[in-house]
Amino acid sequence: MKEVNALDIRNHLRAILEELEKSKEPVLVSKGRRVRAALITVEDFKRRFLGRQVEERKAELLRQIERSKKPSTNKKTSMEILRELRGYPESGLFRHPMTSSLAEKASSFVAIGLSGCDACYAALADEMDCTWLTFDAKAHVLLKGNISVNLDQNLPSDWN
Repeated sequence: MKEVNALDIRNHLRAILEELEKSKEPVLVSKGRRVRAALITVEDFKRRFLGRQVEERKAELLRQIERSKKPSTNKKTSMEILRELRGYPESGLFRHPMTSSLAEKASSFVAIGLSGCDACYAALADEMDCTWLTFDAKAHVLLKGNISVNLDQNLPSDWN
């Protein structure tokens, strides 16, 4: 293992770094009569210290998560909280965001002949895995009754 003094580092840093890269051996840096530092390759640094830094950061994040966990004192359902946040706690309204998959489904329903509004209702029913209740017999026929119920006809027998 080579030892150089601080003045050598200042005057010959480039040559010392090139030698370090070639030999892969640490270089001790002294000032006065004491070794004050060591130069090591980037590979050595990564192998010896980065794994430790990652583990330390991971442990700190886990501690933060544990500190942030608190038992819930709220007796409301998530749907009730969501309705309050959106400003309609008493109604049964639910606003669903327009997503790209919802828009694609609506577009496919327009392609088979549904109006824009009907296509959006049908796409939402399909996305939420529920049934669209409609008086629009034409839309119901176009959908082949898969996700809609025509309210002009009798309700399905299993709907009591």
